[in-house]
Amino acid sequence: MSLLKSLLPTYLDELTPQAITDFIQERRKYVKNATINKDLAFISAMLNKLDLLGYDIPKIKINRFKLKIPAENVKYFDDMTTLKKIIENADECFKPIIYTAIYTGMRRGNLLKLKWEELDFNNNLINIFVKDKTVEGGRLVSIPMIPKLKRILKKQPKINEFVFNVEGKPFKDYRYYWERAIKKAGVKYQCFHTIRHTAATWILQETGNIKLAQQILGHKDIKTTTKYAHVLADEKRDALLKVFS
Repeated sequence: MSLLKSLLPTYLDELTPQAITDFIQERRKYVKNATINKDLAFISAMLNKLDLLGYDIPKIKINRFKLKIPAENVKYFDDMTTLKKIIENADECFKPIIYTAIYTGMRRGNLLKLKWEELDFNNNLINIFVKDKTVEGGRLVSIPMIPKLKRILKKQPKINEFVFNVEGKPFKDYRYYWERAIKKAGVKYQCFHTIRHTAATWILQETGNIKLAQQILGHKDIKTTTKYAHVLADEKRDALLKVFS
């Protein structure tokens, strides 16, 4: 926030298209386009708020300044071998979280806040709410609970309303435990979110069904899921080469 303040004009009447352009050019020296777009979204929201409060705000369409974001180079684990090595070296309290991430592709926030009431062992479903600006309280996403995961979750001690705990208290973060497991396993570092990318990639590789992957991952827009479609393109290319070479 302080950085944004230092780069933006102090007064509203100084916020001009040129000032926005200068701000973007300066930010590009340090951050990626996606981060700049988030900054612009914040500025836009701030102006909208001030407008509602009756301030005379500059008539600038912030969205037209948004930058193009290059296609994402999705990182994922090629197979279960590396993940098993990480799990073997993880703290016991952290292993169930890794397995849940692998078998569901759930996001960090949903994993940390997963509650017993969201587990439907009778119908083998995990019912979570994901963030959605258009739905108050979030959008309901139901993820199938495969037998392997069901056995793991049923073994979790019921200490409180949350499924995952460490030393009797809910997990607040797991970066320390993930980095510790990676280091002990002696494998190349990947962020924990790579597991979500891995789940999506493996689902597509196995099924070829991008709509199915969208539903499991809880993407509102299928365009978000299409970033994983490269794996299908690669497999199709390999198939054609095998057939016609």
